Amino acid sequence: MGGKRECFWLIVRFEGNRAINPGAVEGQIQGGVVQGLGYSLFEEMVWDGGRLANPSFMDYKIPGSLDVPPNITSIIIENPESTHPFGAKGIGEPPIVGVAPAVANAVSHAAGVRVRRLPVTPERVLRGLLKKRYLVRLRAVGMLATQRGAGFAQQ
Repeated sequence: MGGKRECFWLIVRFEGNRAINPGAVEGQIQGGVVQGLGYSLFEEMVWDGGRLANPSFMDYKIPGSLDVPPNITSIIIENPESTHPFGAKGIGEPPIVGVAPAVANAVSHAAGVRVRRLPVTPERVLRGLLKKRYLVRLRAVGMLATQRGAGFAQQ
């Protein structure tokens, strides 16, 4: 229970183009997914009264080689672009988009709490678990109304 986050295997299904060079497309997908993992698990700009408190890579965490899942499986769904002579589309950044929601849903499924702010850090998950535990105790003693949004019951 140290709050360790590990991703052992990622399966990425990407629809978007005719893979003229499948190896390059897989590399773009894998790179985008790793960037998405960084966005969802590590990267955060910390502000201190209008001043960026972590302005360098010494303080701004990005995924390193040890943070990358050992298995990334890319599945390319070819859907050629009719307006391009070879049916190609851009592949650079679209793989980033779905990673953060997938990570947040996986954490929610595993821990039973929803973290609604990125990055999904162990501290934020712990805060959610403690809040959930506190609310359960309030309900048990009858101090919290059972209807959502009703607030505290008048005793």
